[in-house]
Amino acid sequence: MARPSASIWRWIILTVVGLFVALFLLVLVVEPEDVPETAATEFAALVAKASAGDPVAQFKVAGYHARGEGVAQDLTEAAKWLLLSAQQGYAPAQNNIAVCYATGAGVEKDQIQAIAWIRKSADQGYARAQCYLGLSFAKGEGVPRDQAQAIDWFRKSAAQGFPDALNHLGYCHSQGRGVPKDEVEAFACWSIAARSHEGAARNLELLEKKISDQNRLRGEQRAAELLRQIGAPKVKGF
Repeated sequence: MARPSASIWRWIILTVVGLFVALFLLVLVVEPEDVPETAATEFAALVAKASAGDPVAQFKVAGYHARGEGVAQDLTEAAKWLLLSAQQGYAPAQNNIAVCYATGAGVEKDQIQAIAWIRKSADQGYARAQCYLGLSFAKGEGVPRDQAQAIDWFRKSAAQGFPDALNHLGYCHSQGRGVPKDEVEAFACWSIAARSHEGAARNLELLEKKISDQNRLRGEQRAAELLRQIGAPKVKGF
């Protein structure tokens, strides 16, 4: 019996290898299709809850549209769901729709609406909104410039451990804006915020180059006191 020629062996080997490659590609192509299908199912369930009036689900659906996650990015659709959630009193949605109105993202730019919604969120104790409202007063955006009001809102937000508010409060103390100039208080605010806030870390680094040893020690003691007052952050997402 004649032995198969070299070309036949090559054909057999290539055929077998081709089958293995085909099977491998089939696994790669077919297997992952379950993941988007599952994600789509979960998103559909979330939309159903949102459509039924759940404010948290409405807020989450807005996030999907804003990020373009699982759906085409659509800021107008995101703002629509945020507004529905905000109208039900959900503080994070009130904060975010305020940002939409302030920047014109998905809605017509309207600073009056922005301030109205940010106040609603801040009045509920949402730290991010309190900081944003403080910044609005500090800059005079949508409200008359009022440094005392800015400090008041920064303090409310900082009391919850919000890093941005602590950074702004530290700056106010370092420059004497709305409060007496006090590098000890600035050091304390920045040293707490610096753990997660790059701007505060840079501010602290600059202050450390000129602060006296005595004031540095006082600043560290004040920071420890502030941390005891803050305790665990009271608002998620910091």
